[in-house]
Amino acid sequence: MTKITETIKWADEIYQIARLDKVEGGATGTANIQAKQLAARTQFLKTMLEGFTDYRESTFFKTAEDPDGTIAGRAATPAG
Repeated sequence: MTKITETIKWADEIYQIARLDKVEGGATGTANIQAKQLAARTQFLKTMLEGFTDYRESTFFKTAEDPDGTIAGRAATPAG
C-alpha cells in the first residue's frame, strides 16, 4: 500500500469526479485528487493552528446558544 504525500497548501476548490472521468489510482490518478486536496488543506489548517502560542487553551467557541463562548470554555477547562 502506498501513501499520499501531503503538502501544506490551501486548495481553493475541491475536485468533483465527473461521470465521464476515467477513475484511476496512483499519485496523479483521478481517484486521489480529492484526497490530496483535502490532506493539503488539513495540513495547512494544522500548521496555522499550531502557529498560535495558546492554541491548546483556545476552548471558547461562540455559537448562537453561547454567544460569548463561556459555556464551551468552562466545559473544556479541567478546573472548571
